[in-house]
Amino acid sequence: MTVALSFDFWNTLYAPGDESRRQVLRIERLWKEAGRHRSVEKTEIKSALAASTRFFFHEWQEKLRTPTTHARIALMADLLNIRFSEEQISDIIDYFGNLIFEISPENIPHVKSLINHLSRTYPLAIISDTGYISGKYIRAFLKKEELLSCFQSTVFSDEEENSKPHASLFHKTAKNLGISVNRMVHTGDLELTDVRGAKSAGCKSIKFIGVNASDGETSAADRIIDSYDQFNHILKDLFAEDNDPSE
Repeated sequence: MTVALSFDFWNTLYAPGDESRRQVLRIERLWKEAGRHRSVEKTEIKSALAASTRFFFHEWQEKLRTPTTHARIALMADLLNIRFSEEQISDIIDYFGNLIFEISPENIPHVKSLINHLSRTYPLAIISDTGYISGKYIRAFLKKEELLSCFQSTVFSDEEENSKPHASLFHKTAKNLGISVNRMVHTGDLELTDVRGAKSAGCKSIKFIGVNASDGETSAADRIIDSYDQFNHILKDLFAEDNDPSE
């Protein structure tokens, strides 16, 4: 029976890299753009960015959706009492998104070879929540990494009505892959969004703690791994459970 595999992106396929440096560059760009309208202190920019982050986490955690970069920039403009043109907002969005290339995510050992290997046997998908770097730029990054063609479906929260752990993202992915959702195995690093989201949607779940280490919480995952050299063994183990005549 066909099985499909889905993966989170951040901290699962790639580590974030120097996010603090990206934030410095965001501050510089916003300061430059705001300066076209009025004199702005960098402390104002930092305050607006912090408010944007609070807004993001509130929407993500309380409403199960991730605000678009456009919405976050518009919020910051309001807080700064500035009216960015749509062209300016578009340019800022593009700059923020392309930081995935200027400060690249870091490779996680075994991922590239594993994904290429798995794609020869299983339908593969990405189900990922996004921040300032939207799905458009993650796809472009994966294309550059010569991995995008391995995935038959890529579902990113900025393009959807909801974010993980909402079941709709998992069900959409299953539909894209032409498979029942209970034949999907989802791998991700976050307990709430990846593990419990996948389980509530009807998928099996593998929790990857090789980058974002477990904080000791009890996990609902079917399996937990800290290195992808264990992945094929874990899959065989899960499939053996499905075929166990005693169950």
